Amino acid sequence: VFKKLEKVRKLAIEVDYLTYQENKVKGFENHIYLISCSDFEGDYQKYKRKLEKFIKEAEKRKRLSENIRLGYIGVPPIFPDIYDFIEKLNARIVFNEVQRQFVLFNKGKDMIDRYINYTFPYDIYFRLKDIEEEIVKRNIDGIIHYTQSFCFRSLHDIIVRKKLNIPIITIEGDKPSALDERTKIRLRTFIEMLSDAK
Repeated sequence: VFKKLEKVRKLAIEVDYLTYQENKVKGFENHIYLISCSDFEGDYQKYKRKLEKFIKEAEKRKRLSENIRLGYIGVPPIFPDIYDFIEKLNARIVFNEVQRQFVLFNKGKDMIDRYINYTFPYDIYFRLKDIEEEIVKRNIDGIIHYTQSFCFRSLHDIIVRKKLNIPIITIEGDKPSALDERTKIRLRTFIEMLSDAK
């Protein structure tokens, strides 16, 4: 089964590559196709065909040319409109940390190696090593760190800010909803600051 799923995972990795390297995949598309590798939408063969169709379509697109490239770290967002909002500001999320981990993209000789290298369950320092590598690889200008309200992972924000040498904005949420006006203003200001710095 692991070997059969490898074919699907390689397609998801291709979607990620088309996001940050070829610049043909939007942030939300990256998010949804990678996070769906957690269960392959209940049918891995059907999901494989869905990925193949999407990749063919994406490869034909014109390259996206946003001014600001962002990374999104922390648990997947509960704000369904965050990606569209960011893209309207001439920015794009090219790195979805945890969603990418669901692909089990790390190279390893077997399933055990893959799960050992799966960063999310481990401490923040183990995750930061991977995040730092991806910031450089993807030419990221700034990081959005999402934390859930009243979750112990919000304590990680202190460490993230000390260890990552890149502008960071922390946003918080506690239930699925559209972005509130305060968060929109903060994100807009953050992106404007990054644009000015460029």
